[in-house]
Amino acid sequence: MKNDGMLVAQFMSQTGGRNDAISDSTREPATETAFAHAARRFDPRALTRAEMDALADQLRRDGAISDRDFLILQTDPTAGRMAVARDRAAPRNAIRDWQERRATDMELGRIRAVEASTRALAILGRIAALRDDPPGL
Repeated sequence: MKNDGMLVAQFMSQTGGRNDAISDSTREPATETAFAHAARRFDPRALTRAEMDALADQLRRDGAISDRDFLILQTDPTAGRMAVARDRAAPRNAIRDWQERRATDMELGRIRAVEASTRALAILGRIAALRDDPPGL
């Protein structure tokens, strides 16, 4: 799992080193509309890596997540586990993958990694909840 320093370095390389492009992860979340739109388009229980990247990009573009959250969502939670055959084109249950990653990190005492997994689960869980119980019904 990438640590915060690696996430910032990756973001800096993606944005050409613009410091002003990094925002605080505590910035105000966007309206429920951004998440509802994402819930109509993406199912976090069946996402390919390309779809996960598109989901993260859409949420960041809509102002629903911070740049740090964007980088967390772009991290493959199954990376480093030899037992997982990662086919980037195959849909995966991202919620289950992040839950397993968080459990492993908790066992190993990786507090910062647990926090990152928890952020990913909060975002994906919000989208899953909107899919399960759409607003206005």
